Order: sequence, then C-alpha cells, then structure tokens
Amino acid sequence: DESVVQRLSSSLNADPLICQILAQRGIASVEEAASFMTPAISALHNPFLMKDMQRAAARLDKAVQQGEKILLYGDYDVDGTGAVSLMFAFLSRLTNQLDYYIPDRMTEGYGLGIGGVEYARKQGCTLLLALDCGIKDHAAVNMAATCGVDVIICDHHLPGESLPDALCIINPNQPGCGFPSKHLAGVGVMFYLMLALDR
Repeated sequence: DESVVQRLSSSLNADPLICQILAQRGIASVEEAASFMTPAISALHNPFLMKDMQRAAARLDKAVQQGEKILLYGDYDVDGTGAVSLMFAFLSRLTNQLDYYIPDRMTEGYGLGIGGVEYARKQGCTLLLALDCGIKDHAAVNMAATCGVDVIICDHHLPGESLPDALCIINPNQPGCGFPSKHLAGVGVMFYLMLALDR
C-alpha cells in the first residue's frame, strides 16, 4: 500500500525503500514501525509461550546441574554457526562439559546427520542440541535415541508432514505452537532458549 509507505517515510524521516519493506511485513502504523526499528528488551515475548520450551529448558538445566556432556550441533550456514557460537558462549559460563559439531557441507550435507550423532556417542554426550536444523531429520533423531542421547531440536524451518521423535522441539512454526513471532531465524529461536534457561 503506497499510502502506508508514504506515511511511514514522512513520519519517520526514513528512506521509502525501508518503509516499503516495513509495509510488506505488515507494519502499517508509525508506532509499530518505531518499535520495530528501535526494539527494547521489554518488548520480547515470554519464551515459555513457545511450545516445549519449559521441557527443553528443564532438560538443559538438568544436564548443566548434573555435569552431563552436551553437544551443540549447528548447520554450517551463518545462522547455524552463529547459534552454536552464542549458545557455546552462554553455556560455558555454566558448565565446561560442552562440545560442538558443524557438519561438512560437501560430505555430510544439510541438517542433523548420522555423523554428528555418532560423534556425540563417541564423545559420551547425553544431550544434543540441534540448532537451526533437525525439524525433518527423523533418522538421526531415532539413532540418537538408540545411543542414549536426548535431542532438543531448536529450529525455525517449516516442518514436514510429521515431526521427529525428539525429546523436545522448539520451533514457532510447528503445529500447536502459539508463539506470536513466526519469522525468527534459528539463532533467534536459540536466543529464546537462552532466555528461558536464564530465568
């Protein structure tokens, strides 16, 4: 709507292209645009609005408290590696029982793979956090269960017809999740898990 773009542009003294992007995201009022452009911590949603968040935070806290070895498995793209880096920095304040695994793009491909689960088993990990991946990786999740490794999927991609049988799935796009922000990147979903653990 060109009138929305013009109103936002003149009210915010912002480039019309920026205002066009805001309008395409459904942001029509000056107040919404100002909130989007200058977000505040107080405006963040409650992380426990996300389906399975309570269970995921409790399982991760238990692993930290009991000194279990935790594997952070992230996709090889910027979203996945960023999620692993931030979660590693956050959890390293709480435990030294951390490891990470980034699959090789050329030989392992995308998603939670068998190689990463095998690595978790060999390293003695009992909890695997799949960051920015896992929502369609049934075989790897099933393999982890047979190895005694609990899997928490922390993803933002659209799920398939069925969900993997993971211990917890936190993904705002999964069926039955009432979390209001459906457009988070994987690192954004992971950020809400950090918030939940920090409460």
